[in-house]
Amino acid sequence: TKDWLEEQSEEFDMFREQFIERLSEESVRMRRHPRIGFREEGPRRRACIRGTRLDVWWIIDTLREGSREYLIDLLGESRRSSYDLDAVVAYYECYADEIDPWIEEAHQPVEYWQAKYPELNIEVVEV
Repeated sequence: TKDWLEEQSEEFDMFREQFIERLSEESVRMRRHPRIGFREEGPRRRACIRGTRLDVWWIIDTLREGSREYLIDLLGESRRSSYDLDAVVAYYECYADEIDPWIEEAHQPVEYWQAKYPELNIEVVEV
């Protein structure tokens, strides 16, 4: 365990104590919100519905757009339920200050994304 912690903390350029604190925080959050997990690694790690690739920020943003029925249909396809949406809302209520920046970033104009990822050929197509 010590070796793994050392490897992981080095990989993410963190002190071992910082990495352990991060793991502890996520563990507490998952115990408080059992339907929530985390995906990705490193600094872009984010909350999601456990067992899916559906990020909490995206679900909250979609709910704000009034698309609850769409989400329930989407979750139903993966044998999930509206309880997962309730879990996301409960998680958001506790950690909105962490989720809101993800939503804000998603709504940035195309120029933002072109500047952030200049190596990608991002084009705007009018429909």
